[in-house]
Amino acid sequence: MLVLFVAGGVRVVVGMTDSRRRVLLAIGVFDIVLGSLIWADLPSSATWVIGLLIGLHFLIGGVAIVAGAYDEPPARGRPRGLEVRSA
Repeated sequence: MLVLFVAGGVRVVVGMTDSRRRVLLAIGVFDIVLGSLIWADLPSSATWVIGLLIGLHFLIGGVAIVAGAYDEPPARGRPRGLEVRSA
């Protein structure tokens, strides 16, 4: 639960400071909502719901990483270690 609050807070702050990372703002709010649901003991009737919520946290976090990778500009020049050598 505390991890969701901390991760959500960090993502909200980063999403608010960097205009290219607006998706992190939404994911941070989502994490805070998930943490609040667990803290309020909302899914008290089923213990598997907490696992589902944590799984959603990881899934949405992975989507944020992929979205951030597509948002980055391409590197300049040829990456190091990929030199083409003639025989």
